[in-house]
Amino acid sequence: MAAMYLVRPPLSTSATGMRRKTNRDLAMAKYKEGDIRAATELFQRAVSVTPAMAHQLIQVLRSEKVEFVVAPYEADAQLAYLCSLEAEKGGIAAVITEDSDLVAYGCQAIVFKMDHYGNGEEIVLENVFNPGSHKPSFQNFDQELFTGMCVLAGCDFLPSVHGIGIAKAYALVAKYRNLDRALSALKSQKGRRMAEDYPKCFREAVAVFQHAQIYDADKKNVKHMKPIPQKLVQSLGGELDFLGPEMPSSVATAIAEGKLDPINMMAFDHFPASRHHPDPIKNRNSDQTQRTATAIVSAEVSCFVSFPSLKSQKDNARHTGKFC
Repeated sequence: MAAMYLVRPPLSTSATGMRRKTNRDLAMAKYKEGDIRAATELFQRAVSVTPAMAHQLIQVLRSEKVEFVVAPYEADAQLAYLCSLEAEKGGIAAVITEDSDLVAYGCQAIVFKMDHYGNGEEIVLENVFNPGSHKPSFQNFDQELFTGMCVLAGCDFLPSVHGIGIAKAYALVAKYRNLDRALSALKSQKGRRMAEDYPKCFREAVAVFQHAQIYDADKKNVKHMKPIPQKLVQSLGGELDFLGPEMPSSVATAIAEGKLDPINMMAFDHFPASRHHPDPIKNRNSDQTQRTATAIVSAEVSCFVSFPSLKSQKDNARHTGKFC
């Protein structure tokens, strides 16, 4: 199975937009310095992949009879959810990415820094919590504490408090082993340098990483990654739209199956032919299909990747991937 995901962040797209602008500015600087290799990598990170571009790839996948899913909500949450499923239920073996937020989502297996030869660095979350000689030790952490540490250090949804990086975030959580107490200690340390609404934003960010809306392809509906405890609902005042707004199952399924643009909610076959919505790809032969797919994928490195599951290593019939 190849999974394709179209990112729709539940909180805000401003962080993504700012990150792309920063990469574009850095790319221009590197280009002027004559560092073409670095400029190329940064330009690739600055690319924004539109639904129309994604739809072209969907058509290629369909023509090759490759399964895919388009995430109606946040792509990273969908990936983490799929990584928690058994292969027989549509689960994936691992996620190949450069986005460390997958760790905060509790993704079970992640491959970072994969090169053109398939070499990379794998993180298996289960091993992180196991007792061992590695440092820092997370033996006394659970997933909630681990996610809280990641949020304190800064994530896509919430920048860290000034002066707090991963080392200090780890020290706070390891010392207090309770996120509320860690927040109180941080408030005492930082005083007015901590925004007044930071604790509320912190709890919302942690909730996103644990309870974001995802699509269940088996039941063809949307649900939360994990059930939301009533205590959390009360602490948030019943406001849960930041986890992903409610969506009719029929709409979610149409998006997941690549029939509906998740941004403007228009059917893809209703797009007018224009430079903004290219004509569908026509597969004249397999070589042309492969060249076309490669051209689309190369617009953003690590945008579409594949990773064989344990099962597919035996029969080469199943793959997983990400389109963001």
